[in-house]
Order: sequence, then C-alpha cells, then structure tokens
Amino acid sequence: DKPLGAGDGSMVGPTILLFTAIPTAVALLMQRLPSTSAPAMQCRASSISMGGAPIDATALDAVPDMATMMRTRIARALDDEWIEQEDHVRVADEAARVYVKAREAGEDDIGRLLMKIGGAMELVDMGECFVGPWDLANMAADVLMRENNPEIQSAAAAGDDSCCG
Repeated sequence: DKPLGAGDGSMVGPTILLFTAIPTAVALLMQRLPSTSAPAMQCRASSISMGGAPIDATALDAVPDMATMMRTRIARALDDEWIEQEDHVRVADEAARVYVKAREAGEDDIGRLLMKIGGAMELVDMGECFVGPWDLANMAADVLMRENNPEIQSAAAAGDDSCCG
C-alpha cells in the first residue's frame, strides 16, 4: 500500500512538485525584480506602438533635426571605424534623406524605417565604403532606437559598444 507515485514508475509526485514549484519560483523572482518608475513607463509608452514594435516618436517638425543627427553619427561612426572619406558623408546623407521621406509619408515604425532605408541604399553606389546598404540601415535604426529609448541611451553611457552612440 504505497502512496500514489511512490516507486511505481508514476510521474504524479514529480508532476505535482513541478506544478507547485514553478509558480512559487516565479513569485519569488518577481519580488526581486526592480520596480519601474512611472516616468520610465511614460517614455516606453511613447516609443512603443500598440503592437509592441519600437517607433520613432520624433515630432514631424523635428524630423529634419533627427536626420541631421543621424547623418552626423553615421558618417562619424564610419570615419572612426575605417578612414575619413567623402563617401561616408554621401551615403549617410542619403540614408537621412530616405528617413525624412519615409517619416513625411507617415512611417514611424523603426523596423519599417530600417527596411525603407536599407532598400533605398541598395540602389546607391556605396563608393569606397567598407560597409553595405544594410549596415547603413542598421546604423540609422540604431540612432533612432537610442534617441527614442532612454534605457538604450543609459546602456550606451555605461559602455555599450554599439556603433552610433
């Protein structure tokens, strides 16, 4: 007369243990996680779409300023990584131009902006650049992610080695 699951090859004992241990572990973990302050939640809400995709929350009247920042950061990152050359400025300028055009057309999803910039850059002569069109698109998206997400800016300040910080 053994208890159910005791030595009979049954998985009842381990299963019950599993179903009681997991919720307990999750509850303990949740108690140890740092709480998020209200201002940080407001920042996230303004840079994440309802579907969860990161968006560029730059006001339309500030898009030209963001494009200038993007152009400068991309060209500087390329110059720092390789050597200074005019092709870096030219391709960074084109990426910024595509960004402005897409934003003026109403696009604010950073993933879609990346796709538009990358697709457009495939048609551009990259000259003496040692990077490709999608590298440039990723650099542009990196600028947008950093500018729209304070958490990413904080990580960059703490030594993150991403390209366009």
